[in-house]
Amino acid sequence: ASSCYRLFFTWQENMSALLFGCHYDIEINPKNLNSAAMLLLEINSNLWMGHFEIARDTMAPSFRQTCLLRGQSENAGMDNIHDMVDIALGQCERFRHIFEILAQEEVIAPESLTLALMDTQGES
Repeated sequence: ASSCYRLFFTWQENMSALLFGCHYDIEINPKNLNSAAMLLLEINSNLWMGHFEIARDTMAPSFRQTCLLRGQSENAGMDNIHDMVDIALGQCERFRHIFEILAQEEVIAPESLTLALMDTQGES
């Protein structure tokens, strides 16, 4: 399946901060919301930058992060934005399969997704 994301930027003038979000094209099954919440705690506790959340109104997961840009040159700011997008897309691809599982009709227990959280190495 091809990945489709909706990207958005919001500028907060008084803090010179840029909020960046990357929304999945996935809707979490409401029956799996408790499992999703437990998994978000696990995933977010291991991230250095940004966090995942699930919007209550759409049940769509997203990755969000904020960057402070006060006093930076235009080039440095553009480099930061480029890094934010790269980090977000990397994290979204890394965890997409978990959100796809949580979108299914069957109820998923958080324990059953423990293996899905593991990082893999190598190629098959």
